[in-house]
Amino acid sequence: MAKLIDDTQYFKQNSNLTQKEQEVIKLNYRFRFFNSNQIQALLNHKSDSRLNGWLVKLTKEGYLIRDYKRIWGEGNKPAVYGLDKKGAKYLLNILKIKSRYLSNIAEEENVSSVTVNHSIKALDFYLAIRDYAISKGHSIDYYTERDLDNEDYKVILKPDGYFKYITKKGSADCFIEIDLETETRATFRQKIAKYLDYYYSDKWKKHFKEFPVIGVVCITQTRLENLLLDTEEKLKEYNNPPVEIKFTTFERIKDEGLGSDIWKVTFSEEFDSLL
Repeated sequence: MAKLIDDTQYFKQNSNLTQKEQEVIKLNYRFRFFNSNQIQALLNHKSDSRLNGWLVKLTKEGYLIRDYKRIWGEGNKPAVYGLDKKGAKYLLNILKIKSRYLSNIAEEENVSSVTVNHSIKALDFYLAIRDYAISKGHSIDYYTERDLDNEDYKVILKPDGYFKYITKKGSADCFIEIDLETETRATFRQKIAKYLDYYYSDKWKKHFKEFPVIGVVCITQTRLENLLLDTEEKLKEYNNPPVEIKFTTFERIKDEGLGSDIWKVTFSEEFDSLL
């Protein structure tokens, strides 16, 4: 990959980005891709025209790349935005965000539809858990895949996200896996094995008081049932360690809400809450 040169002096002399426009770029870095509806929700912004003005400016000036509909062909969906080279340079040189991803970013025009869709669905989950926490008067510390770049366990586990859910009674930790049926079941079993190896290594104790719950979000019930069976087999193989792995679908999150008992647990017919 082509490395980005330091354009600090150029940006200082020529950039006229507002705080909100900088925030849009930073959010795009964190979530990798978002659509126009999602960025409006992220910013809690009610003015479509003002937000669209920011997005048009950032796209015209080369900070963002707009519209991946032509790649993943899903009709009249909201425009999707990704980080362009100028945006990556700005984050590196002006905002001083240290990231291997930013240092080596190439043009994203050939990004796969799988990558785009995965980022969009991961952001959907974040918005759901954020809004649920707000509705309950709770708080949440959420880390995207990009936020976790410098964590040692990211190299081993590669979760799609991690969050700490905080209430007056205490807190709980959770890894999130977004499954869009683009990986084989064998690959998923390997992923679960890495979590179980990490549990037995005791390295997690450096980061967490208790081993985090692992939440897997699927797009179909059939896939959920298959992955549940695979996970139970892997847990048996590892002598059933006390690792909680729970499964749900995006449809159940949408229809019943994250606060409901919509998570299928291993070795049980019951459904549970996530945490």
